[in-house]
Amino acid sequence: QGELFGTMAALTGAHRNATVQAERRCTVLRVPKDRFFEIIRTRPEAVQGLMGDMARSITALNEEVVTLRQRLNRR
Repeated sequence: QGELFGTMAALTGAHRNATVQAERRCTVLRVPKDRFFEIIRTRPEAVQGLMGDMARSITALNEEVVTLRQRLNRR
């Protein structure tokens, strides 16, 4: 509930590379790109949530890189 997806693609102009599957019946709201940027400009609390999500994603990716480097160095 309350999850956002596709935000990185909207911010970078890249294609979405994730697939989303609901665990149960839900309602999904598609936000056009121009409206998304309007929300970012006018609602600081939305930006704060996005930044938290992005920070968690970056942290997870960094942990994966460290793990992969450690595995390669063991070879």
